[in-house]
Amino acid sequence: MNKDKSELQQLHPADIADLVEEMDYHSRAAFFKSLDTEQAAEALAEMELDTQVELISQLEGGHASDLLEEMPPDEAADILGEMSAEKSKELLQLMETDDAEEVKGLMKYEDDTAGGLMTTEYIALPVSLTAEQTINRLRELAPSAETIYYLYVVDDAKKLLGVLSLRELIIARPDTDLGQLMHSKIISVHYDDSQRKVAEVIRKYSLLAVPVTDDQGLLMGIITVDDVLDLLIPERTLANAMTVYLNKRAVRRG
Repeated sequence: MNKDKSELQQLHPADIADLVEEMDYHSRAAFFKSLDTEQAAEALAEMELDTQVELISQLEGGHASDLLEEMPPDEAADILGEMSAEKSKELLQLMETDDAEEVKGLMKYEDDTAGGLMTTEYIALPVSLTAEQTINRLRELAPSAETIYYLYVVDDAKKLLGVLSLRELIIARPDTDLGQLMHSKIISVHYDDSQRKVAEVIRKYSLLAVPVTDDQGLLMGIITVDDVLDLLIPERTLANAMTVYLNKRAVRRG
Protein backbone atom coordinates (compact mmCIF):
# COMPACT_ATOMS: atom_id res chain seq x y z
CA MET A 1 0.00 0.00 0.00
CA ASN A 2 2.00 2.97 -1.32
CA LYS A 3 0.64 5.88 0.66
CA ASP A 4 2.91 8.27 2.55
CA LYS A 5 2.03 9.84 5.89
CA SER A 6 0.84 13.12 4.39
CA GLU A 7 -1.68 11.24 2.20
CA LEU A 8 -2.85 9.10 5.12
CA GLN A 9 -3.42 12.16 7.29
CA GLN A 10 -5.92 13.46 4.73
CA LEU A 11 -8.00 10.29 4.78
CA HIS A 12 -11.17 9.89 6.83
CA PRO A 13 -10.90 7.12 9.47
CA ALA A 14 -13.58 5.13 7.60
CA ASP A 15 -11.45 5.22 4.43
CA ILE A 16 -8.42 3.99 6.36
CA ALA A 17 -10.59 1.22 7.78
CA ASP A 18 -11.56 0.22 4.23
CA LEU A 19 -7.89 0.07 3.22
CA VAL A 20 -7.06 -2.17 6.16
CA GLU A 21 -10.04 -4.46 5.51
CA GLU A 22 -8.69 -5.07 1.98
CA MET A 23 -5.21 -6.08 3.19
CA ASP A 24 -4.04 -9.58 4.01
CA TYR A 25 -3.43 -10.73 7.56
CA HIS A 26 0.28 -9.91 7.66
CA SER A 27 0.05 -6.51 5.96
CA ARG A 28 -2.62 -5.16 8.30
CA ALA A 29 -0.51 -5.00 11.45
CA ALA A 30 2.52 -3.53 9.65
CA PHE A 31 0.36 -0.82 8.06
CA PHE A 32 -1.40 -0.09 11.34
CA LYS A 33 1.90 0.44 13.15
CA SER A 34 2.71 3.26 10.70
CA LEU A 35 -0.27 5.32 11.93
CA ASP A 36 -0.14 7.62 14.94
CA THR A 37 -2.13 6.50 17.97
CA GLU A 38 -5.09 8.86 17.54
CA GLN A 39 -5.50 8.14 13.84
CA ALA A 40 -5.14 4.39 14.38
CA ALA A 41 -7.76 4.41 17.17
CA GLU A 42 -10.23 6.38 15.05
CA ALA A 43 -9.75 3.99 12.13
CA LEU A 44 -10.02 0.96 14.40
CA ALA A 45 -13.38 2.22 15.66
CA GLU A 46 -14.69 2.10 12.06
CA MET A 47 -13.83 -1.57 11.52
CA GLU A 48 -15.79 -4.77 12.00
CA LEU A 49 -15.34 -6.35 15.42
CA ASP A 50 -13.47 -9.42 14.12
CA THR A 51 -10.93 -7.17 12.36
CA GLN A 52 -10.53 -5.06 15.50
CA VAL A 53 -9.82 -8.15 17.57
CA GLU A 54 -7.37 -9.49 15.00
CA LEU A 55 -5.39 -6.23 14.87
CA ILE A 56 -5.24 -5.70 18.62
CA SER A 57 -4.09 -9.32 19.03
CA GLN A 58 -1.22 -8.76 16.55
CA LEU A 59 0.10 -5.59 18.17
CA GLU A 60 2.65 -5.36 20.97
CA GLY A 61 0.95 -5.01 24.35
CA GLY A 62 1.91 -1.40 25.02
CA HIS A 63 0.75 -0.27 21.59
CA ALA A 64 -2.48 -2.23 21.82
CA SER A 65 -3.32 -0.81 25.26
CA ASP A 66 -2.64 2.74 24.03
CA LEU A 67 -5.14 2.25 21.21
CA LEU A 68 -7.76 0.83 23.57
CA GLU A 69 -7.37 3.87 25.82
CA GLU A 70 -8.03 6.17 22.86
CA MET A 71 -11.19 4.32 21.80
CA PRO A 72 -14.67 4.84 23.27
CA PRO A 73 -14.83 2.59 26.36
CA ASP A 74 -17.81 0.61 25.07
CA GLU A 75 -15.91 -0.33 21.90
CA ALA A 76 -12.78 -1.23 23.86
CA ALA A 77 -14.96 -3.44 26.08
CA ASP A 78 -16.40 -5.19 23.00
CA ILE A 79 -12.91 -5.96 21.69
CA LEU A 80 -11.56 -7.26 25.00
CA GLY A 81 -14.72 -9.30 25.50
CA GLU A 82 -13.87 -11.29 22.36
CA MET A 83 -10.35 -12.12 23.56
CA SER A 84 -9.18 -14.81 25.91
CA ALA A 85 -9.47 -13.99 29.61
CA GLU A 86 -5.66 -14.07 29.88
CA LYS A 87 -5.06 -11.66 26.99
CA SER A 88 -7.86 -9.34 28.11
CA LYS A 89 -6.44 -9.19 31.64
CA GLU A 90 -2.95 -8.47 30.29
CA LEU A 91 -4.12 -5.51 28.21
CA LEU A 92 -6.28 -4.11 31.00
CA GLN A 93 -3.27 -4.16 33.31
CA LEU A 94 -1.28 -2.14 30.76
CA MET A 95 -4.00 0.52 30.42
CA GLU A 96 -4.29 3.61 32.61
CA THR A 97 -6.14 2.68 35.80
CA ASP A 98 -9.16 4.95 35.24
CA ASP A 99 -9.60 3.78 31.64
CA ALA A 100 -9.23 0.14 32.62
CA GLU A 101 -11.80 0.41 35.42
CA GLU A 102 -14.29 2.06 33.06
CA VAL A 103 -13.86 -0.68 30.46
CA LYS A 104 -14.05 -3.47 33.05
CA GLY A 105 -17.29 -1.98 34.34
CA LEU A 106 -18.82 -2.24 30.86
CA MET A 107 -17.55 -5.75 30.23
CA LYS A 108 -19.76 -7.21 32.97
CA TYR A 109 -22.94 -6.63 30.95
CA GLU A 110 -24.31 -9.13 28.44
CA ASP A 111 -23.66 -8.16 24.81
CA ASP A 112 -27.33 -8.23 23.84
CA THR A 113 -28.49 -5.84 26.60
CA ALA A 114 -28.63 -2.07 26.98
CA GLY A 115 -25.71 -2.31 29.40
CA GLY A 116 -23.65 -4.05 26.72
CA LEU A 117 -24.43 -1.27 24.22
CA MET A 118 -24.01 1.80 26.39
CA THR A 119 -21.07 4.15 26.68
CA THR A 120 -20.08 6.05 29.79
CA GLU A 121 -18.92 9.03 27.74
CA TYR A 122 -21.86 11.33 28.39
CA ILE A 123 -22.36 14.69 30.08
CA ALA A 124 -24.25 14.82 33.39
CA LEU A 125 -24.82 18.17 35.08
CA PRO A 126 -26.11 19.26 38.51
CA VAL A 127 -29.57 20.76 38.55
CA SER A 128 -28.35 23.93 40.28
CA LEU A 129 -26.29 25.19 37.33
CA THR A 130 -27.49 28.13 35.26
CA ALA A 131 -27.50 28.09 31.46
CA GLU A 132 -24.40 30.30 31.39
CA GLN A 133 -22.54 28.11 33.88
CA THR A 134 -23.51 25.03 31.90
CA ILE A 135 -22.12 26.43 28.65
CA ASN A 136 -18.83 27.19 30.43
CA ARG A 137 -18.80 23.65 31.85
CA LEU A 138 -19.40 22.17 28.39
CA ARG A 139 -16.23 23.80 27.09
CA GLU A 140 -14.33 21.65 29.58
CA LEU A 141 -16.34 18.43 29.30
CA ALA A 142 -17.35 18.20 25.62
CA PRO A 143 -14.07 16.76 24.27
CA SER A 144 -14.52 13.61 26.38
CA ALA A 145 -18.20 13.03 25.56
CA GLU A 146 -19.52 10.88 22.71
CA THR A 147 -22.34 13.33 22.03
CA ILE A 148 -23.46 16.64 23.54
CA TYR A 149 -26.74 16.98 21.67
CA TYR A 150 -28.54 15.85 24.84
CA LEU A 151 -27.50 17.03 28.29
CA TYR A 152 -28.53 14.98 31.32
CA VAL A 153 -29.40 16.58 34.66
CA VAL A 154 -28.71 14.60 37.84
CA ASP A 155 -28.75 15.02 41.61
CA ASP A 156 -25.79 14.39 43.93
CA ALA A 157 -26.44 10.64 43.86
CA LYS A 158 -26.47 10.64 40.01
CA LYS A 159 -30.21 10.02 39.87
CA LEU A 160 -31.51 11.13 36.48
CA LEU A 161 -33.78 14.14 36.97
CA GLY A 162 -34.20 15.50 33.48
CA VAL A 163 -32.82 16.10 30.01
CA LEU A 164 -32.49 19.03 27.64
CA SER A 165 -31.08 19.57 24.17
CA LEU A 166 -28.06 21.68 23.34
CA ARG A 167 -30.34 23.95 21.30
CA GLU A 168 -32.58 24.57 24.31
CA LEU A 169 -29.54 25.48 26.37
CA ILE A 170 -28.10 27.90 23.82
CA ILE A 171 -31.30 29.91 23.36
CA ALA A 172 -32.11 30.07 27.09
CA ARG A 173 -31.58 33.18 29.24
CA PRO A 174 -28.10 32.96 30.82
CA ASP A 175 -29.44 33.07 34.40
CA THR A 176 -32.04 30.30 33.94
CA ASP A 177 -31.47 27.21 36.12
CA LEU A 178 -31.29 23.79 34.49
CA GLY A 179 -34.18 22.75 36.70
CA GLN A 180 -36.37 25.19 34.79
CA LEU A 181 -35.03 24.19 31.37
CA MET A 182 -34.99 20.41 31.65
CA HIS A 183 -37.73 17.99 30.64
CA SER A 184 -38.56 15.90 33.70
CA LYS A 185 -40.63 13.36 31.73
CA ILE A 186 -37.69 11.23 30.64
CA ILE A 187 -37.51 8.47 28.06
CA SER A 188 -34.94 5.94 29.27
CA VAL A 189 -34.08 2.23 29.21
CA HIS A 190 -32.97 -0.15 31.94
CA TYR A 191 -29.46 -1.61 31.72
CA ASP A 192 -30.95 -5.12 31.47
CA ASP A 193 -33.33 -4.28 28.59
CA SER A 194 -32.73 -6.08 25.30
CA GLN A 195 -31.08 -4.45 22.29
CA ARG A 196 -34.36 -4.83 20.43
CA LYS A 197 -36.21 -2.82 23.08
CA VAL A 198 -33.53 -0.11 22.95
CA ALA A 199 -33.91 0.12 19.17
CA GLU A 200 -37.70 0.31 19.49
CA VAL A 201 -37.47 3.15 22.03
CA ILE A 202 -35.03 5.14 19.87
CA ARG A 203 -37.20 4.63 16.79
CA LYS A 204 -40.53 5.36 18.50
CA TYR A 205 -39.39 8.63 20.05
CA SER A 206 -36.98 9.67 17.24
CA LEU A 207 -34.05 9.96 19.62
CA LEU A 208 -30.39 10.51 18.81
CA ALA A 209 -29.45 8.93 22.16
CA VAL A 210 -31.23 7.32 25.09
CA PRO A 211 -30.06 7.26 28.74
CA VAL A 212 -29.54 3.96 30.56
CA THR A 213 -30.55 3.71 34.23
CA ASP A 214 -30.54 1.14 37.02
CA ASP A 215 -33.33 0.05 39.37
CA GLN A 216 -32.99 3.24 41.41
CA GLY A 217 -33.05 5.53 38.38
CA LEU A 218 -29.33 6.31 38.58
CA LEU A 219 -27.75 7.30 35.27
CA MET A 220 -25.32 4.63 34.12
CA GLY A 221 -24.62 5.55 30.51
CA ILE A 222 -26.17 6.41 27.16
CA ILE A 223 -26.77 4.57 23.90
CA THR A 224 -26.48 6.58 20.69
CA VAL A 225 -28.52 5.89 17.58
CA ASP A 226 -25.48 4.64 15.62
CA ASP A 227 -25.03 1.86 18.21
CA VAL A 228 -28.37 0.32 17.18
CA LEU A 229 -28.41 1.37 13.52
CA ASP A 230 -28.19 -2.22 12.28
CA LEU A 231 -31.31 -3.07 14.28
CA LEU A 232 -33.16 0.05 13.14
CA ILE A 233 -32.30 -0.42 9.48
CA PRO A 234 -31.48 -4.05 8.62
CA GLU A 235 -28.91 -4.37 5.82
CA ARG A 236 -31.37 -6.03 3.41
CA THR A 237 -33.98 -3.33 4.00
CA LEU A 238 -31.40 -0.63 3.38
CA ALA A 239 -30.21 -2.32 0.18
CA ASN A 240 -33.78 -2.73 -1.08
CA ALA A 241 -34.55 0.92 -0.34
CA MET A 242 -31.46 2.02 -2.25
CA THR A 243 -32.39 -0.19 -5.24
CA VAL A 244 -35.89 1.32 -5.37
CA TYR A 245 -34.43 4.84 -5.15
CA LEU A 246 -31.93 4.22 -7.98
CA ASN A 247 -34.61 2.61 -10.17
CA LYS A 248 -36.89 5.62 -9.72
CA ARG A 249 -34.06 7.95 -10.69
CA ALA A 250 -33.36 5.87 -13.79
CA VAL A 251 -37.02 6.00 -14.82
CA ARG A 252 -37.12 9.78 -14.42
CA ARG A 253 -33.99 10.21 -16.53
CA GLY A 254 -35.19 7.75 -19.16
